Amino acid sequence: MAVTLLGLLAMLMTGGVRFGTRVWERSAVAADALAEVHAVREFLRRRIAEARPLDAGAEAEVAPGGGIAAPPAAFRGAGEAMEFVTPMPAYVAPGGLYRMAITGGADGLHMAWRPANAAPDAPEAGSRVLLDRLAAFSLSYFGNPGGRDEAGWHDAWPAGAGMPALVRIAIAFPEGDPREWPDLIVALPAGEGGG
Repeated sequence: MAVTLLGLLAMLMTGGVRFGTRVWERSAVAADALAEVHAVREFLRRRIAEARPLDAGAEAEVAPGGGIAAPPAAFRGAGEAMEFVTPMPAYVAPGGLYRMAITGGADGLHMAWRPANAAPDAPEAGSRVLLDRLAAFSLSYFGNPGGRDEAGWHDAWPAGAGMPALVRIAIAFPEGDPREWPDLIVALPAGEGGG
């Protein structure tokens, strides 16, 4: 009888330890996922908040008819891609301004960069996957790009329209993924289209 009771107690204790281990592992995975998302959100928030309205160091070109042509647009955006000029932290790239591109889709959230004064068709200086496995990704822009209507949210921001007042990044993860992404809304330095 005593041996049977000891065996039953040992079985219950082993089951409890296994359950506790599984709960611990799931908690650790969820905490790691939340930390990853927080780090990416903070990185993007800083890069976008420090966006520059002009390509510093961009070579001015002579326009047809003799005038000076404007340098390449410093900001442009679409529903699943955005490009802007911003300083990069030293742990990503050597100091200076870079043209940073953010793109997203089912395969993840990606960033690529090249020096701000590089030719528009110059190869990337580097790229990185910020988040993998997305269920949905979208960008939207708040402002008045045409200067005709009231400011509002737009699915695209045309090159040459200055910078929007706000950028919103919306991400959804696949079902069962522990990561969460409340919409990230970042204010940009005042630009021509932000009004």
